[in-house]
Amino acid sequence: MSTNVLITKLPYTSAPWAWGLRVVSVDGPVFPCLIQDIKQGIPARRRKWSPGTKQWLFHAEVQLDLVLALVTRLKLTYAFDDDQKQAHRQMPMSRTAAAATLYLLPSAPPYVVDAVYRAIAKQHHPDRGGSTEQMQMINAAVELLR
Repeated sequence: MSTNVLITKLPYTSAPWAWGLRVVSVDGPVFPCLIQDIKQGIPARRRKWSPGTKQWLFHAEVQLDLVLALVTRLKLTYAFDDDQKQAHRQMPMSRTAAAATLYLLPSAPPYVVDAVYRAIAKQHHPDRGGSTEQMQMINAAVELLR
């Protein structure tokens, strides 16, 4: 499986930008969708395009969680370019990332969360051809938002 997105932990001297995201290769209409989602999901003051390094720059873990949710939703593969990958993957999901997993706003009321969960669970349940990992991520997002 090839990697489509490369995520790097930026050096301390690049403050306030903490994370870099480089799209390595994406075919078809997925790339414009990812760029559109990044522009809509992350405020302009929290993201920046760096033409020199050809990567998106983000402030903190909250933006990185949202980007990972967007990348996962588009079924892209990603890799970390540093030693932070194990530490980051063990971090709990943020509220923003949980909402992005369910295609909701973080301020969605519980009855909306429950309704969206039922609809998404029907699509991604392992008994209906979905993956166990994706269902676990959906369940974790619902628990956090409830």
